[in-house]
Amino acid sequence: MPKTKTNFRQTGVSSMGTVKSADSHKVIAVFGNSGSFKTATSVNLAMNIAKRDKNLDVAIVGVDAWKPLIPLLFPDSKTENSLGKVLSSERIDSDAIYSQTVTHGNIGVLGYNSGENVQSYAIPTAEKIDDFIMQMRHLFNYTIIDCTSLTSYRLTSKSLISAENVLYLISCDVNGLVYHQSQESILLAEQYRYNDYLRCISVTGKFVQDESTMENALVRVDGIIPYCESIPEMWNQGKALNAVSDGNYSRTIGAIADEFMRGG
Repeated sequence: MPKTKTNFRQTGVSSMGTVKSADSHKVIAVFGNSGSFKTATSVNLAMNIAKRDKNLDVAIVGVDAWKPLIPLLFPDSKTENSLGKVLSSERIDSDAIYSQTVTHGNIGVLGYNSGENVQSYAIPTAEKIDDFIMQMRHLFNYTIIDCTSLTSYRLTSKSLISAENVLYLISCDVNGLVYHQSQESILLAEQYRYNDYLRCISVTGKFVQDESTMENALVRVDGIIPYCESIPEMWNQGKALNAVSDGNYSRTIGAIADEFMRGG
């Protein structure tokens, strides 16, 4: 198993600071290149936060219509719930959101459904996306938005701009480095607050990866998320919402959760 950093921004797991209470509300965006395990990280981050306090209402929002989230997390479900229906609503309010949310304990999931794609619904206006994010912040203590890899995708760009915290994942390979180089000039625009992102190398496990070389190339890295061998198998078996038994991986996700749940 690769050596893993868990001291994000030198804070350390043991020095949690003030963890946000059930009265707190935050939006967290997870962003990065294709293959950096954005969706798996979003789901495991949400589960880590949710298990700490059953009074917390935690949401996972999958904005990718090409790879719908609902059938990935609930492969046996017959639900027709869809994020597309929320964003197509005449009025985006709590009823519109709750009626399309699939629940798992104290976690609510909003995403596109089986058979849907980016053309299944009209492109939501910027105003509707703003209304949606505002409502999610109001209704849930923590909303984890699993973004696409494209800042040109309106749901992604709005999520990055609106979120209190952004987790930026870069796969530990040439794909991740080239992607990062292509996106950095865009992210440096003032509205993205790029310097505040938590930037993490994501080890994919496909081949031996040189984390030190990647860190040097990226200049600033806040942490390394290790590869978890069981995750691809769990997802393939429709068990994505099961707890991960890999202690090294779980501690790293916990350290990220600590960073985001700290007061402010």
